[in-house]
Amino acid sequence: MADLGLFGIYVPNEYGGAAWIISHMLSPSRNMQVDGSHGATVAAGNSLGIGPIYYYGSKKQKEQWLPASAP
Repeated sequence: MADLGLFGIYVPNEYGGAAWIISHMLSPSRNMQVDGSHGATVAAGNSLGIGPIYYYGSKKQKEQWLPASAP
C-alpha cells in the first residue's frame, strides 16, 4: 500500500505526500470494499501515525518524519 502512495496522501508535497484530501477520505472506504483490514490499515496509518506529526509536530519534526512516512 505504501508503494501505491496510500500513506500520507493528504500530506503536502513539500513533505513528500500527495496532498489529496479527497483521496484520504475515499481510499480507506474503497479498500474496505475489497478487504476491511487493508482499509483499516490505511486509515490508521494516516490518522494515528502520520496525523499527529502533521497537525501538531514542529517544522523540524515534520521535515524529519513525514517524508519517510508518506512515500
